[in-house]
Amino acid sequence: MPNGNNAILSIDPGTRYMGYAGFIHGELADHGVKTIRQNGTLNTMLNQIGTIMSRLIAEKRPQVVIIEKNNFSQIRQNVRLAIVTQRLRAIARQSRIRFAELDSRTIRKLVCQNGNATKRELARTICTRYPDLKAYLESDRRWKERYYQNIFDAIGCGMAYLSKNRETRPRASH
Repeated sequence: MPNGNNAILSIDPGTRYMGYAGFIHGELADHGVKTIRQNGTLNTMLNQIGTIMSRLIAEKRPQVVIIEKNNFSQIRQNVRLAIVTQRLRAIARQSRIRFAELDSRTIRKLVCQNGNATKRELARTICTRYPDLKAYLESDRRWKERYYQNIFDAIGCGMAYLSKNRETRPRASH
């Protein structure tokens, strides 16, 4: 992705899979899921995440990194997720990149116009904007749907950030 004021990297953080989406000038340019190997300690996992994030930043050259906020940090699995989020934030700061977190309800409200929308409804709404993503929407295997949901969550996060910034950006007067 070319370096410019409009490159955005949105991340759906996870301890097993990490969805990502790159936007240039408000348009989806790239998306995918990175797999985090489950063979080792928390430090091993954090090192993998650091490597993945550093590569994404080097490749996408974003001006801002956006992630979905973790609201359930007291659950054991989510304690690890909170640590992952802290690691992502630290890497963005080291790279001198703005870092933002959006609440999942805010994302769904901005993308689906319904803060109570399900993940599937979010994915369907995203497919209306980006029809080529329909291939990831339905599958004969449940694990594939969960895997690809990471892409939809990352794209939704980026779309919500863009929508929110369009609303708050001052309009030029004529």
